[in-house]
Amino acid sequence: MKEIRLSRAVVILGVITFFVLLIAVGLLAYKHFSSNSGSSPTSVASEVVSSQPTQGVSEAPNFYPTPTRGLGISRKEIMDVYKQKGFTFEESSPVGGSPRVIGRATNGVVYLEIIGPPENVEKITMMFGVPSDAPSVVRENLAYVSALLDEFAAPGSGDWFINEIPKIKNGGLDSSKTFGNREAQIMFYPNGMAFAIIAPAP
Repeated sequence: MKEIRLSRAVVILGVITFFVLLIAVGLLAYKHFSSNSGSSPTSVASEVVSSQPTQGVSEAPNFYPTPTRGLGISRKEIMDVYKQKGFTFEESSPVGGSPRVIGRATNGVVYLEIIGPPENVEKITMMFGVPSDAPSVVRENLAYVSALLDEFAAPGSGDWFINEIPKIKNGGLDSSKTFGNREAQIMFYPNGMAFAIIAPAP
């Protein structure tokens, strides 16, 4: 009985930690960008789309070996890439019994959550701000997400992401696409927060 209560407490603590982090990101984004002015996220996205060459996205091939559990990517692979981009990482409370680390970008409004065993992670989530009054930061954050998808979902999936952004309506968007054995999902919310998730395909 004590073990069951302890596991429930750990799960609850993990959920509370996640929402506290989400609120903190939103407050940091608001504080940092409230004095700026500029274009909307969709107009910035349109500029990004028009400035990039057209590139097809592969639909079906497996770009990576199918893992028996998780994504078939080690935590170190991901952290090595983002440490070079200035991210700092620290361990956080487990989620559903799975280990978790969280990285933070130098701009303070992009977070990278890695869940799962170090040798074979189960889920990668990038939380980022899309302030409508700070187009330069929107461009930077979109570049982070596009690179994440290209590197760890599938080559060309970053282009799919960029081309989905103009579909945002009233600040909201929820879109997903399967690339081989991995699924990429993007979610935008009216409060200026957004998520990109890489997980095993259903």
